[in-house]
Amino acid sequence: MFRSDDVNICLSFINDPTRNRWYNEILKAHVKDKIIFEVGYGVGLLAAYCLEHGAKHYYGIDIRDARRDITSNVLNYLGYQDRYTLLTGNFLDLSKNDVPKHIDILLTEQVGSQFINFFTMKRFWNHAITLFDSYITIPDMWSIDAIVYDGIINDSDPTLLLDDKTLPTNFYSALNNIDTNTPAEYIKNVVCITPKTSATPIEFILDLTKYKSATIVLVDNIQFRKSKCRSTSALIDWPNPAKIIVNNAQSLVKFYWNTDLKYKKYTNGYWEHQKI
Repeated sequence: MFRSDDVNICLSFINDPTRNRWYNEILKAHVKDKIIFEVGYGVGLLAAYCLEHGAKHYYGIDIRDARRDITSNVLNYLGYQDRYTLLTGNFLDLSKNDVPKHIDILLTEQVGSQFINFFTMKRFWNHAITLFDSYITIPDMWSIDAIVYDGIINDSDPTLLLDDKTLPTNFYSALNNIDTNTPAEYIKNVVCITPKTSATPIEFILDLTKYKSATIVLVDNIQFRKSKCRSTSALIDWPNPAKIIVNNAQSLVKFYWNTDLKYKKYTNGYWEHQKI
């Protein structure tokens, strides 16, 4: 099929069953009779989920003007006229006069690496505090896992393998068990940002005292009530997980985001580290 550019940009998300199942199950459980505001409606996939599952009214904003027409056509075709309001522009430019006085749920559709997205979810949450008074967010956490390898791994970039429930039992563990390089440590949630802590700096400390040198791989996730989103579209749209080489470790090491650094596709900054 020949499709518009705006639809093609969103195809990796639309064709991502693991991600869509995650959102669909959560929205089905929480949006009935609620007022929703979504940041980045794309071509209306999550809007359709919300309205299908009984949302009272859906509001959304997207930075691309053409997407309003596409999403309107989709939602009208599905029979949801008069149950939605679509805005265009930058969410970060909105004031209280631009948004409804009350919402129940803030939906921030930002799946994938927040490193390359310059932490849009964190910035959206921080700005939302100035717009709305009482609401829940879906997702409600953005987190970073740190995978520590003993020694320096220069020969390749890391890749992701998703532990999805559609895989055979223990298949994920079996493949990891024969991996070329086995992690020494897998440390979950070295950074956890929520709407209430959205102003927190992006930094963390690892104890690398037992390593002469180390390779650190960082993977970021979105979560809702401790359920992490597994996204196959992230494998397509975002660069490989961030890899940091730490020479002469043997100490506590602080990692932080430096906007002056550039590395491959990471044009908005990259990770820097220092001993402490």
